[in-house]
Amino acid sequence: MEKLKKLFLFFILGFKTFAYMQVAPIVFDKRIDKEGASQEFYITNPTNQEVGYRIYKEKSDNGLDMTPYMEFYPKSLKLKPGQSEKVRVYVEAQKEALKGEYTTVLGIKEINIPSVKKSGNGNLTIYTDLKLELAGYVGDLKPNLEIKDSKLKNNELSFKISNTGDIRTKVEVYLESSSLKEAEYLDSFRLLKGYENSFNQKLDIANLKNPKLVVMDMEGNKLLEKEITK
Repeated sequence: MEKLKKLFLFFILGFKTFAYMQVAPIVFDKRIDKEGASQEFYITNPTNQEVGYRIYKEKSDNGLDMTPYMEFYPKSLKLKPGQSEKVRVYVEAQKEALKGEYTTVLGIKEINIPSVKKSGNGNLTIYTDLKLELAGYVGDLKPNLEIKDSKLKNNELSFKISNTGDIRTKVEVYLESSSLKEAEYLDSFRLLKGYENSFNQKLDIANLKNPKLVVMDMEGNKLLEKEITK
């Protein structure tokens, strides 16, 4: 049951466009001790009418609680059609905070969306209540990434990438080869602690010389390299 809950949260974080709002970015993933960390989240109203939003926070069920350490502004927004505004989030853990990964929920709830007529009787008012799980960490913690079962057969590239470290992370995977002028982007992965993702795709790369997979973080730092077995 717990794994299903985590998978559900992971599924939610894979999307940034919702019925009555668009939100970006959708991750935090920063160190929150020392000087703390901040992030700006942009909310856009993609509808053709004015919409109001209430911003709030609540405790997450995953890991240590980051909610008491989080501050944000503003607490509410009113956006005209196509308008975007930002919500500033700041998190700073107390000095006595335990080492580990922390989570909280940043909620964005519509408060004045239009009524939708319900066939037969009355009106049905629909409110989108988006909940983003944000993660931060205390201490010098890192994800521990591993690529295994990488192989190239009949122009089909496959591999598995896992995170056995202490914190979740988002990475990008590239294909490098002495036959390529520049690295080729393959995919991005959001990896929770203890989770594994798979990649399997047809690519026209059978004749590449010394192909290898390169994993990079979202700041462009190289984390891992792995030769591909033909």
